Amino acid sequence: MDPNEIRKMSAVEVKTADTYKDDGHAYRQGLMDNRMGVIEPGVRCETCGNKHDVCPSHFGHIQLELPVIHIGFTNLLKTALKSTCNKCSRILLHEQEGTHPNDPEKSEQDHYRTRVYDVIQ
Repeated sequence: MDPNEIRKMSAVEVKTADTYKDDGHAYRQGLMDNRMGVIEPGVRCETCGNKHDVCPSHFGHIQLELPVIHIGFTNLLKTALKSTCNKCSRILLHEQEGTHPNDPEKSEQDHYRTRVYDVIQ
C-alpha cells in the first residue's frame, strides 16, 4: 500500500508516546487517541461515534523522520545488494561464467537477474 494512501486512510497521526493524562482522558495524537477507537465503557469513538463494544477500531500512523527497513526483508535485501555491482547495478558474476547451461542463447547474467528478481518479489 502506498504511504500517501495509508496517511489518507489513517484516523490520526500519532505524535506522542503518551497514553493518558492525569485526569484519565487520552492524549490527543497519543497512542490511545479516541479517534482510533475506545476501550472505556460509555465513551464514544470520535471517528465512528460507536461505543467500545461496537466500534471496529481505526488505525493511526506515525510519520518517521527516516525510512525504516522491515526486519522481515533484511535477508532478501542483503542478498539483492550482494548480487549487484555498486557502480553499474549489474548482476555480479564470476569471470568463468558465460552462458546459461540449459540455454546457450541466454546469458548467465540474464539467468541470475531472473533469479534475483524472483527472490525480491
